[in-house]
Amino acid sequence: MLEYSGKLIKIESTHNNMRTDEFVGHFAFLPEEGGSFVIYGEPISENMSVRYIRTSMIKSIDWIYEKIVEIKTQNSTYHLELN
Repeated sequence: MLEYSGKLIKIESTHNNMRTDEFVGHFAFLPEEGGSFVIYGEPISENMSVRYIRTSMIKSIDWIYEKIVEIKTQNSTYHLELN
């Protein structure tokens, strides 16, 4: 299976579910409208094995640079920087 890596950056949000403004990780699929985006990587806490973030349904995506996509969900806007 093809795997991507990159950094998810919170631009704005109505909640703090991500807990940090940036997260470097791996993902199996690029974001698509109508789906959610899932990324996993190093945990925040030492007593956890993995950190996992899943967005709500993606309302729109916009490639703003060759390797940066803007993701808009119901309550948040993110940038995903691909490696």
